[in-house]
Amino acid sequence: MKPSPNATTLNVIDALDARTSECVAVKKWRADLLSDLGGEKDLPLMARELVEQATRLKVLLDRMDAALLPKPGETLAPRDRRMQVRKMLIDIMSRLELAPKGKDATGKKPIPSLEAIRARYNQKRRRPA
Repeated sequence: MKPSPNATTLNVIDALDARTSECVAVKKWRADLLSDLGGEKDLPLMARELVEQATRLKVLLDRMDAALLPKPGETLAPRDRRMQVRKMLIDIMSRLELAPKGKDATGKKPIPSLEAIRARYNQKRRRPA
């Protein structure tokens, strides 16, 4: 049963035509993102919602790129409103803070807090030599 037009679609992939190359590419991108984050089963609800938001933004950006990027021999004004919206969407996507477990957005382990460093140091001092 299809949701009514007024209902919010929770999964963006369900709204795409499964026969298109766009849908195949979006499914692969979403699966790669979920595997990078440790799998869908291990993600909390909010993280899964962020994945859905990122997937929606990915579809929007791909469609904007197909429509906006100039063909050979064409030029696009750098202050074109559509390009500004595209940049804004990219900025929003970068702020979703999707990072694998135990790592920050750069893919590196986060810097431990001062308290964690002190606790580790105190544990090493207490060991008998």
